[in-house]
Amino acid sequence: MTPTPNDLQSLISYHDAAGPVVICGDFNVDIQANHNQKSRSRLLNDLLSHHSVSQSSLSNGPDYTFFNNAHHSTIDYIIASSSISDRTSSCFTHPHHSLNLSDHLSISLSLLTVSLYQPPLHF
Repeated sequence: MTPTPNDLQSLISYHDAAGPVVICGDFNVDIQANHNQKSRSRLLNDLLSHHSVSQSSLSNGPDYTFFNNAHHSTIDYIIASSSISDRTSSCFTHPHHSLNLSDHLSISLSLLTVSLYQPPLHF
């Protein structure tokens, strides 16, 4: 059974109590194409709007993540807890490379991290 955006929202809410959640992958939904007519697109768009990384964040690089001979579209997304929105430094769609055998482009998210390490004090 394929998870729905409601399942993902429940998963994020459940695990967010323990710490930030990042989910990325092929959602097989293009929220920009007829999203008013397709309920899956509308549900995913609603889910993305509640979290820190949305389609608009993938503005660096190509404006699509999937391609074939007939068309290209954005169906790969990064969904992150809103609690880490201030730590998102960049989100990038990487251009096609000859070593990439997939019909999807790579996407990446850079987060600023906080080190809990405290160096020892020397007197």
